[in-house]
Amino acid sequence: MDWIDRLQVFCADVGSIARDSFAWARRSPVSDGEGLHRPESIESLAASVVHVLRDGEPVALGFEAPLFIPVPENPDRP
Repeated sequence: MDWIDRLQVFCADVGSIARDSFAWARRSPVSDGEGLHRPESIESLAASVVHVLRDGEPVALGFEAPLFIPVPENPDRP
């Protein structure tokens, strides 16, 4: 199987972590649909991407039209 046939696509709607409006989804070629994941946290997104990469699978990561991506020292704080 070619790498493109194994590609797992992650997409994040950055929104506002402080207002609890962050969400992400994953589409896997081995499933029929998309999966919206909970908890909807930036940490759970990162952990899922790391898990797939450690399994040796290719990943695409997209962000819904961000103007910037804030990287606070503590991701639970604005």
